[in-house]
Amino acid sequence: EKELQKSMDNVGERIKELNCLFEISRLVERRKLSLNEILQGIVDLIPPALQFSEITCAKIMVEEQEFTTGNFEETRWVLTQDIVVHAKTVGAIAVYYTEERPESGEGPFLKEERNLINAIAERIGRIIERNRAQTALVESEKRFRELVEHSLTGISIIQDNRIVYQNPEQERLLGPLPRPIKFADTDSIHPDDIAKVDAFYESIRKEIIPIGALDFRFYPPGGKANRANMKWVHCQANRI
Repeated sequence: EKELQKSMDNVGERIKELNCLFEISRLVERRKLSLNEILQGIVDLIPPALQFSEITCAKIMVEEQEFTTGNFEETRWVLTQDIVVHAKTVGAIAVYYTEERPESGEGPFLKEERNLINAIAERIGRIIERNRAQTALVESEKRFRELVEHSLTGISIIQDNRIVYQNPEQERLLGPLPRPIKFADTDSIHPDDIAKVDAFYESIRKEIIPIGALDFRFYPPGGKANRANMKWVHCQANRI
């Protein structure tokens, strides 16, 4: 009976640890949470996963920030693990018992609890890595949009044979969306250039890359009546 009870207790502890990892995954999937909210949520999930949860407190340190449980206090009974991102230590997890307990696998902590803290630290490292990548992507997209929006060159993005974006300069030249993928109606193109413009946009439609560049004569909307309004256009297409 004692052996059976011990086995059942061990199973119970492993279930607590698995539940902790599962809840961390659920926390990360909540996309509206900030990194700070995720880290605070993780630190609060740690004590219930340990054997003596009623006397357990925890702290996560990431660079200059700290996230702690409400009952946090530092004691001499501690289990720690570094948090690593791209082979660089950026912080650590520290788990404390507030009261003394019998020696086990690692001080008063179980060997399986050491494994759990290692797994949590590794997961936090991946969370921070992904968060940084997402932040860099948002900043990159912002810089790209600012550059394109203020460009004096007309720019369009074509996807699935449809114009999905054009910057203000392109709208000034050709009019607002939606409009045909073709740069301009044939009535707006110099007669000697219609054939090569048609061939150029047929290559775009068929996604023949690289397309190269095209120079042709173009009359802005309402400008063909006055030949003096003719413009030379340099058009280039690239896959992104």
